[in-house]
Amino acid sequence: MPGSPYPGLAPTPPKPPKPPKEKSKLGRITFSMICLALGVLAVLEVSVADFKVSTFFAVPLAIVALGLIAGAWIGRARVLILLGALLSIALAISTASTSVGDPGVPRSVANINLRPDTLSELGSSYDTDLGNIHADLSRLDFSTAGDEVVLDLRVRYGDLQVILPPNVDVTVDVRVSGGDCRVLDQECGGFNQTKEFTDTGVDGAGGGKLHLNLDLDYGNLEVTR
Repeated sequence: MPGSPYPGLAPTPPKPPKPPKEKSKLGRITFSMICLALGVLAVLEVSVADFKVSTFFAVPLAIVALGLIAGAWIGRARVLILLGALLSIALAISTASTSVGDPGVPRSVANINLRPDTLSELGSSYDTDLGNIHADLSRLDFSTAGDEVVLDLRVRYGDLQVILPPNVDVTVDVRVSGGDCRVLDQECGGFNQTKEFTDTGVDGAGGGKLHLNLDLDYGNLEVTR
């Protein structure tokens, strides 16, 4: 090369600059979903529902967790780690403060399946905070009880299903905060529903008496024969 102090040796060309790192869209998508979820919760809170304070931290935290999982495929957003940590602390504080004044904060997680053959095997009440209750009472003969049998079933978040024998005379008191509800082919779903149903079975009056108290916060409720 002409002008080079060492003929035959050319200067090494400088390395091209690294292209700027493309910013992950995951953070923006996650923040948008959190804002949308909080907006929906706020509308429901004002109109039809009554959420605990902890709900407004638990829902964003769940969205952040999904964002962190998605980061394994579509690019990480480190700010979500910090946000998740802050939401976890806030959720712990709000849950602890709520539990002091409200013993009904979800604590039990269980699916309850009942299929008794005799009335002596049936308790008077069952409940779960998070899970399902499936009560198949179709094998029971309530005419042997003498008095009316009272059964209380409560689910906070999940499904509640009861199958009745064909002949029992039943009274069903239902309370549903939000969800689908169907009792003996009659609709009772929606928000903040409280209804009572009576049915004497396929044989008319007779066959024993059963009083069901069914309490569901959010989920699906169904009573069939």
